[in-house]
Amino acid sequence: MIGVTASRDGPVSRDDQMIELYDKYNKEYAGDNEEKKYLSMRNHRGQKKVYLEQLVTEKNGLKRRQGLEHEEERIAEVRRTFWANPTKKSLVEKYETCQKAWREEAKERRSEYLRKLQRRKEDYQAGQLGSTENTSKMLSFENEERILNLVPKWSENASSSHPRPAQTNHDPADDATYGLKACIMHFTKGKGGHTHRYQRDGVVTGKFPDQKVQVEELLKDSPENPLRETSKSAPFRYFHLPTNNMAWIEAVLAYYYEEVVADPSVERVPGEMGRAERLLAREYWKGQMHGGSEHPVHARYMRPRCASVPLNSAPTSASPPPTPLLAPQSRKRSIQVEAPSQMTQNFAIFMPYLHWESNSRRTRMAEVIQDLTRKSAKGETSTPDPRMPKEQASDKAKTKQTVLMAATKFEQSLLHAKYKHLPSRNSESLGAYLMTIAKIADAMDYEADERLLRRHLHTNPPLHIRRTLDQSYFWTLEDTTSRDRDQVVYRGTKAGKIGNARVVMVDQLWMWILDEHTILTSFPRRWGRNKPDPSGVHKSLRERLKHVEPGRINSIFDLAFIIIDQCSRVFFDRTKPTDQRPEVMDIFSNAIAHITGMKTVAFETFWQQMEMDSPRGSREMSEKIKRAYLNINPEGALLRESQDIVEELRMMARIFTQQYQVVKDFKKALEKMNEREDERFEPAGAKEKRELLNQAIPEDTEIRPPRAQYRKVPKSTLIEAGELLDQILERKVEITDLEEAATRTCAQLQDLLALKQQQTSIIEARLALERAEEGLKQTQISIKQTEISLQQGRSVMLFTIVTILFLPLSFFTSIFGMNNKEWGDNPLSLHQQFRFMFPVSFTVIILSLLLAFSAWTRALTRMLVMVSWAWCVEHTPLHWIWEIIAADPARFEEIEKTYLDKVSARKNSRAEARKQQKQKEEEEREQTPFRQKQNENQESSSSASDQSKSWQEYQHDSPV
Repeated sequence: MIGVTASRDGPVSRDDQMIELYDKYNKEYAGDNEEKKYLSMRNHRGQKKVYLEQLVTEKNGLKRRQGLEHEEERIAEVRRTFWANPTKKSLVEKYETCQKAWREEAKERRSEYLRKLQRRKEDYQAGQLGSTENTSKMLSFENEERILNLVPKWSENASSSHPRPAQTNHDPADDATYGLKACIMHFTKGKGGHTHRYQRDGVVTGKFPDQKVQVEELLKDSPENPLRETSKSAPFRYFHLPTNNMAWIEAVLAYYYEEVVADPSVERVPGEMGRAERLLAREYWKGQMHGGSEHPVHARYMRPRCASVPLNSAPTSASPPPTPLLAPQSRKRSIQVEAPSQMTQNFAIFMPYLHWESNSRRTRMAEVIQDLTRKSAKGETSTPDPRMPKEQASDKAKTKQTVLMAATKFEQSLLHAKYKHLPSRNSESLGAYLMTIAKIADAMDYEADERLLRRHLHTNPPLHIRRTLDQSYFWTLEDTTSRDRDQVVYRGTKAGKIGNARVVMVDQLWMWILDEHTILTSFPRRWGRNKPDPSGVHKSLRERLKHVEPGRINSIFDLAFIIIDQCSRVFFDRTKPTDQRPEVMDIFSNAIAHITGMKTVAFETFWQQMEMDSPRGSREMSEKIKRAYLNINPEGALLRESQDIVEELRMMARIFTQQYQVVKDFKKALEKMNEREDERFEPAGAKEKRELLNQAIPEDTEIRPPRAQYRKVPKSTLIEAGELLDQILERKVEITDLEEAATRTCAQLQDLLALKQQQTSIIEARLALERAEEGLKQTQISIKQTEISLQQGRSVMLFTIVTILFLPLSFFTSIFGMNNKEWGDNPLSLHQQFRFMFPVSFTVIILSLLLAFSAWTRALTRMLVMVSWAWCVEHTPLHWIWEIIAADPARFEEIEKTYLDKVSARKNSRAEARKQQKQKEEEEREQTPFRQKQNENQESSSSASDQSKSWQEYQHDSPV
C-alpha cells in the first residue's frame, strides 16, 4: 500500500500530523485500495497533490495516477447525469434544501461546538497525560477544529461541497446500454495449456479474467467491434451480456455473423436463412418464450431446452433481401479470419438456475415494474431520460460514487463526535441531510437497472426480468409480494446481523455455442451496484477461470460446461465467502430442524396430557384444561410452515430437474457429433467386423489413423459432462432429502392432529357420559321430589276429605244453632235434628266423593247435565242465548269494529259538515260588503229606471 508519510528528520508539523492521521484512517478503511484512499482526501487539496506526486515515483505510478484522475472525471459525469435526470428532480431539490438547513444551523452553533471541543480537549489532556494514545487523540481534536474553522467559509461559497454539476453539450440520450459492461475473454494457446493475452486499448479494459467492454461497443456497426475479431492464436472466445435482453441478443448475433437479420414476420425457407437468422428462427428463439402481453411480466421466460441448430450455407437465392432490422455498414473483420468451422451445428441453451436478491432491492424493482406495467396498460409510455449516461451507470462508476459517499461519511463522523455532546435539536437537520444523501446514493445505485427496465421492459422483443421463486412457479398471479415475504429464506434472514432480508430468485442462463471457438452467454446480475459480490455468478466464474488448471479446457464445450456448472452451484459452493449470500440449504435445514423439534415437543405434551387423563392419572383435570391442551392452532401453524417448506423445496428441485434434462440433452448431442457418418449409416454387422479389424491393426499406422481425429468432441469433455450430470443430480438429491424430511414432518403433524381429533372425540364422549350421569342423578332427585310431592298431595287430599265430611255437618249445625223465629217457636229434639242432618249430610258427602274420585260418576253426571242442557236449548226459547254464547269471539270483534266504524263515520261526517259550514260563513262574511254595495247599485239603478219610466208615462199622457 502506498501511503503519504511525514519526514522524520525534523519536528513534525501540523500538516505532517494530519497526513499521519489520514494514513491511519486509510489503513483501517481503504486498505490497499488506492481509489478509496485518494477519494477520502477530497477536502485536503494539498494532501491530494502530495499523494499524486509521490504516487508518480512508484512503480506504474503514472498509469495509476491517470486512472485516479479518470475515476474522478467518471464520478463527476455520474453526478451530472443524475442531476440532469428530471425524474430525480424532487430528490435533488430536497438534498439541496436539507444541506442548506444543516449548513445554516452549523454556522449558528459553530461557537458552541468550539467551546465544547475545547472543554473536551482540556478534560482529555488532564486525564491522559503520558498516554501513548495522546498524540493520536489530539490530532483528532485538531482535525475537528480544522473542520469547524472551515464553516465560516461556507458563506463565501453558497454552493455545497458537491455543487450542482455544470451542464455540458454531451447528451447521452442515445446510449441504450446505460454504461453497462459486457465481459470478454480470449483463451490463447501457449506452452503447457492456454494463456490469456488479449488487450484492446480504448475498447477492452482490465486483465484476464476481468476483461470488460462497453455493451455499446458490441452493438456498434464498426470494424472495431470485438465480435468481428478472431485469431488463430485465440481458439476460444467468451462474450457475456449482463442482462436477458432479447433485442441485444439479436443484435449481437447479427453482428457476429455479419448478416442482416430479416423481419421475423416475413417467412423464409431454411435454405435462404443465414446463420444468425437460423439461430433466431421462431423454433429456436421466440417460439421458446413463455408468456405474452396478456400475462404478467414475470410470466416471461425461455423454456428450458438444449437445441441443436443445424448450420446452413449462404443463401443462393436471387430474391431481393427482406427489410433489414440490422444492416451492418462494414463487413470486414479487423483481424485475420480463421478457416471455416468444421462444426455442422450450433447450440442454443436455455436453462434456469437459482440465485438470490435482497428484499429491499427486490421491492424497489417491483415498484418500478408495477409502475411501468400500469402505464403500459393505460397506453402511456415511460418518459425517457433526456440524459442517459454512457458510462455512469457502470459498476465501476457506482463503486466510485459509493466511495465518495464513504468519504463524506468519514467527514460527518468527525462532526458526529461533537454532536453527541450537544442538545438533540441538532439531529433534525443533520439527520434529514444524511437521510437524503443515503436516498440519493440508493437512487444512483439503481440508476442503470431502472433505465434499462424503462426502455426495454415492454418493447418487442422484450427484456426478461429476474423472478422470485414463487413468481417462477405461480406465474399466473399478478402480485406475489405476500408470498415472496413468506419465503423460508426471507424469514430465516430477516433477523440476521446484516438487517436486510433476502429472497431466492430464479434467473435464466442463455447460452449460444456459435462455433468451435465462440460462446455467447446472457444472464442477469443482481439489481443495483453489488461490489464486492463474491456470490455473483460471473464473478465466481471469473475467479474459477483465473485459477483453472492447465489442460482443463480442451474444447469450447469444456468452457460451456464450466459456465453451466457455475450457474447451477450458486447455493452449493461452500468454498466461497458468504458475504450477504444466504446459505439456503442451511436455512432450510434449520427450519426443518426447528419444526421437527417443535413437533417433538407437541407430541411429548400430547402424551403427557394423555397420561394425566388416563385412569392412572389425576382425576382433577377440568373440562377447560382438557379443551386447552386439545387446541390445534399451534400444530396447525407448524403444519402450514412445514407445507411451505415442502412447496419451496419442490420448486427448487424442479429447477434442478430442468437443469439435469438440459445438460443430458447437451451431452447426447455431443455424443452424436462424435459418430462418424459411415458408422451411422453402415449395414448391420459391419460395426463388429470393423472393431475386430481395428483391434488387429495398430492405431497409429498409416492403415488405420488415430480414431481421435474423427472425434469433434474430446472424450474428456464427455466425461466432464457426465460428472456435471452427477453433480446436478447430487444437488437435486440434497434438496429432495430435505423435502422428504419436511414431508415426514408434515405427515407426523397430520398424525398428531388426527390423534388430537380422536382424543377430542373420546373426551367429548366421556364428557357426554358424565353429563348423562349427572342427568340421571337429577332425574333420581326429581323422582324423590315427586314422591315427596305425592305424599304431600295425599295429606292435602286427607284434609280435603275431612273437610268434605264435616262441611255438611257444620252447615246443619250452624242452621240448627241459629236463633230465629221458626226454630225458636217449634224447638226440635236432638233425635229429630240428627235424623234430618245425617241423611242429608251423608248424601252430599257420598255425591261429592263420587264426583271427586269416580270417573264413571263424573261422566254420567256430565252426560246428564249436557243432555239436559241440550234438550232445554233445543225445546225452549233459550236457544238464542246459546247461539250468542257459542259464537266465535271474532264475530264479536267484527260487530264491534263495524259499530265503531259507523260511529267514526258519523263523527267525521258531522265534523266535515261543521267545517264546510264554517267555511261558508267565512265566505259570506267576506262577501257581505260587496253584496251590500251591489244591492245599493241595484237600488240606485232601479230608482233611475223608475224615474225614466215615470217620465215616459208622463210624456205619453201629456198632449203634444
